[in-house]
Amino acid sequence: MKSEERSSTTDSNELLTIVGRPPPCELVIKKSKFITNIARVSSVQEAKAFVGEIKQMHNTATHNCSAFLIQDGVMGYSDDGEPHQTAGAPMLNVLDKWMMREVAVVVTRYFGGIKLGTGGLIRAYSGAVVEALSTLDLVEFVQMIGVMAVMPYNAVNGFQYLLAQNSSDVKVMSKTFEEEVVFIVEVKYPAVSKFITDAYAFGVKSIDVYE
Repeated sequence: MKSEERSSTTDSNELLTIVGRPPPCELVIKKSKFITNIARVSSVQEAKAFVGEIKQMHNTATHNCSAFLIQDGVMGYSDDGEPHQTAGAPMLNVLDKWMMREVAVVVTRYFGGIKLGTGGLIRAYSGAVVEALSTLDLVEFVQMIGVMAVMPYNAVNGFQYLLAQNSSDVKVMSKTFEEEVVFIVEVKYPAVSKFITDAYAFGVKSIDVYE
């Protein structure tokens, strides 16, 4: 079945994510085995690559249904041959209700010979995701914004002081010393505006912002 993507309408700021890639979680429901794999992903491309990897790993399974929810609200899901809206969409709904971001999940089903019906499939696939999430230590998700700061050499000490003062909100990705000095940093979204204002006050010449 064709994958579908849409935008999130979640308004809460209490967003969560996972760390790395935890081991799979298995459930048996009416003789069908459901195996849930979850991974931290930062883009649609990473999510699709993860889904493809799990499909290859379980290429003899009856279904490999999937859902993902990325930080900017882009979502995707696939029923992978199950009846429409009985697998991928319920899985995505769980991710959204749990306020997850940058997460992809694949639930692999090995059919056990007993049909579950529409309601049973929805409960099985959503329940598999809930069971997997319930075993994990979830962490707060904070969106990071990239900032490229260009400055003359006489502004470097002040900018480094600013970095030290904001060490909990800023991560230095790279720095280049040529005709001018270029710092590329990642800043937690809520702190970006003040950080840029302070950077200009410390003599930074120009700033470019990107996600």
